[in-house]
Amino acid sequence: RRVFTSVDAGTTFTERTNVDANWAPFYPWANVIAVDPRNESILFGGHASIFRSTDGGTSWTQVGGYGVPPVHPDQQALVFDPANHDRLYLATDGGVYSSADNGQTWAAASFGLVTTQCWTVGTAQAATLAYGITTQDNACYEWTGGTSFAQILGPEGGYIDFDPKNANTIYADTWFANLSKSTDGGATWSSLGLSADSGNSESLSIARGNTSWLLVVKG
Repeated sequence: RRVFTSVDAGTTFTERTNVDANWAPFYPWANVIAVDPRNESILFGGHASIFRSTDGGTSWTQVGGYGVPPVHPDQQALVFDPANHDRLYLATDGGVYSSADNGQTWAAASFGLVTTQCWTVGTAQAATLAYGITTQDNACYEWTGGTSFAQILGPEGGYIDFDPKNANTIYADTWFANLSKSTDGGATWSSLGLSADSGNSESLSIARGNTSWLLVVKG
């Protein structure tokens, strides 16, 4: 991720050190850059992870994202509290995080806030209702009652569906991964040997008359 700064209102720019050379070509949907409103030497740059600079971009320190919890990967937006520049809020594909020390450490701040994006939903055709959902940049979850979902397969979910005649048999897949099958309600999984050719998931349909017949479209 290449970073440039200007001190003459954009007439000229100076290239700084890459935020993270290992992730320089990262996806365009995760891209953050921000400047401390009280100290122009403090910069934040991010993509999958979030980095902090205290010398105007000459050097960077990772402060969240891959391998640095609790911040979830894929950074989307960063804002400063207008009343206190040491308090920051960071929006990611895994929720919102806050910092009280100018971005050096972070804490989850979105508990109770509905932020999860569902890709697909499957419903068990059984006397006891059960739902399966796949979520953007998170996992596959199942609901069998109560007020919460339980994770049954990860990482990021693609498609999920229940066998219409046996709710314990679940088919699901994840992005960049294999189509998998569970016969014990999601407790354990086995690969069916079909993996997506790119950053996509496999579309899945189960025949209602003969549930041994599956239709799968590889991405």
